[in-house]
Amino acid sequence: MKKKIRVMAIDNNIDVCEMLEAVIKSDPDLEWVGYAEDGVLALEAISNLNPDVIVLDIIMPRLNGVAFLEQLTTMYPGEKPKVIMLSAVAQQDIIKSLSNLGVDYYLLKPIDATTLINRIKQATGLDSVQTYRSQGPALRESGKDIEAHVAKLLFELRMPTYFKGYSYLKDAICMAVEDSHVYAPTTVDLYERIAERHKTTPPVVEAAIRYTIGKTWKRGDTEQLNKLFGAFSDLNDKRVPTNSLFITRAAEEIKVNSLY
Repeated sequence: MKKKIRVMAIDNNIDVCEMLEAVIKSDPDLEWVGYAEDGVLALEAISNLNPDVIVLDIIMPRLNGVAFLEQLTTMYPGEKPKVIMLSAVAQQDIIKSLSNLGVDYYLLKPIDATTLINRIKQATGLDSVQTYRSQGPALRESGKDIEAHVAKLLFELRMPTYFKGYSYLKDAICMAVEDSHVYAPTTVDLYERIAERHKTTPPVVEAAIRYTIGKTWKRGDTEQLNKLFGAFSDLNDKRVPTNSLFITRAAEEIKVNSLY
């Protein structure tokens, strides 16, 4: 009999833990081993629960996600459980530090059940595309296929294609999708790579993307924008999402719907 992937959750929101339990138990390849309400309790329970994968919230009482990871690394200097971090925000400095602490995937809330199951299986080496396929078509590994999906998403948002920032933003999202981890590269890295490709400078890339996102926020498809950013921004209060948030959410949407 094939060994199941043992999954543990760490979140102080009991409703979230119960939701995660239901998701994990819905897949025959996964085994729910329990949860802890904060990092301190998790460190006490982890040796008994022996999880293969930990689904971890970043904001918790007593010991937050980052502090927990630091202590987990000390406890397991060699092979340690795979970690999937959940967060409601996309802050590039935090994402980069989490990468250095060994986080395997960084997912923005609200979490799609299919995405979570696929990331758990990918983190442990299972072929999630074969074992848990969504209704959407799978992306092939061609860069042109990824670009087509990104272009379709931006078209649905009614982003003006004649702005220079459109090309820069499309490149940025493609790069984030192609990245081997869920978290996107830092925007600084993206700006430098895009600037080199288009023979310009990073500040020009950043400003052009910012301008294009701003125009899309004012003139784009309200329903589609709310669908993609509703949990993170409010169209009514005119606060435009940051470049980083826009790129991260767009890349995650492509990955969710295409199982890339």
